[in-house]
Amino acid sequence: MLMRMYIRWAEIYHNFKVEVVEKLEGESVGIKSAMIKIVGEKAYGWAKSESGIHRLVRISPFDANGKRHTSFASVGVTPVIEDSIDIAVDEKDLKIDTYRASGAGGQHVNKTESAVRITHIPTGVVVQCQNGRSQHRNKDEALKLLKGRLYQIELEKKEQKMAEEYGKKCDIGWGNQIRSYVMHPYQMVKDLRTGHEVGNINSVFDGIEDINVDAVNRHNGHTPLHLACANGSTGVVNLLLKREDIDVNAINEDGYTPLDLACKKDKAEVVTSLLKRKDINVNADENGCTPLHYAAEDGHKEAIDILMAKGADPLLKNKDGKTPMDLDKNGYIKQFLEKKAIKNGIIAGCATAALSTAIAVTLFATGTVAVELMSMMIAAAIITTAALAVGGITYSILKPSTKMDETKEAQNVNRDGNVLGDGRQ
Repeated sequence: MLMRMYIRWAEIYHNFKVEVVEKLEGESVGIKSAMIKIVGEKAYGWAKSESGIHRLVRISPFDANGKRHTSFASVGVTPVIEDSIDIAVDEKDLKIDTYRASGAGGQHVNKTESAVRITHIPTGVVVQCQNGRSQHRNKDEALKLLKGRLYQIELEKKEQKMAEEYGKKCDIGWGNQIRSYVMHPYQMVKDLRTGHEVGNINSVFDGIEDINVDAVNRHNGHTPLHLACANGSTGVVNLLLKREDIDVNAINEDGYTPLDLACKKDKAEVVTSLLKRKDINVNADENGCTPLHYAAEDGHKEAIDILMAKGADPLLKNKDGKTPMDLDKNGYIKQFLEKKAIKNGIIAGCATAALSTAIAVTLFATGTVAVELMSMMIAAAIITTAALAVGGITYSILKPSTKMDETKEAQNVNRDGNVLGDGRQ
């Protein structure tokens, strides 16, 4: 259960890559031990708090009497360390002394300051070299020795850190657990370090809720749905939306709903999933902003198209008096309205043409009019179709630009009616 939970948590919740490195089956059933590798940005940072003893309370499926059993499991999290350690030595951290070499070596060696002593000030490591006849050669050799000593120090630090991590492990048993998963007689996941509790144990086992993240985010008003929408995790969002206890309109401390965050991050698939809920609120928040305001402000075309198709109002003003169209600097809302006007013009034209043709055919069939009159009505229907289509295109494209040109021209005329150019009359 733990292995499945962590695999789903990594793949679904964080979009990490998971590789099962080793798995040892139990003697009868289950898994005795397993090792998985999680690859992703800050994967170790997310997972390191899971290291410790985990306690599970449930009705054992292997007990014929249906009694409640308690079992324990140990989880260890280890970072993948690169083999090479980069040692950077700053000249500012070095104290370099030169002196005359001692011992046998000839007249040149003993009479010139060819020997070099280097002190690494931050660590206090001292190295020296006097074997060569040249001071530059001795300095190069001393620097190599210094880097070797510093490498050894860093290696010892890493080994000590690893030992401390493993030293934190306690006996697998009572009193040492960091978290309890209780499935009977009630359902609850409790972290004994923070005291935080989650009532929906299935969401934790399914990997769509992180109890540690939930504990922190609850203080900020964030819900698991907020985080999933911000990350664009469509799979997690769809699973959360199936839960009855999920509030799709919850507001965090910043005043954002999950839909607001999805629109701000331009997560089109998440926006589509949220809008399928009948209880989703697309109205203005306490700041007078709608999801369309946020999508327009950040210039997210896909979210704008989805919201506009759902009937969002592009002329609704927020507290600052700004409409989504005012915030839409890229003109995505205008483009949507133009396409809609063209489509409506063509549909209206086709409907009129069909109606005129039907009337003409009916009259001809009943002998009311002559063939010439029927031909005239059909021609009129075709002309009407073309006129409506062209009219829709002309209205949607030319009217906004004409309005802008009129405004621009009005701004360039002074009180006396003189045209202004480049700031001069």
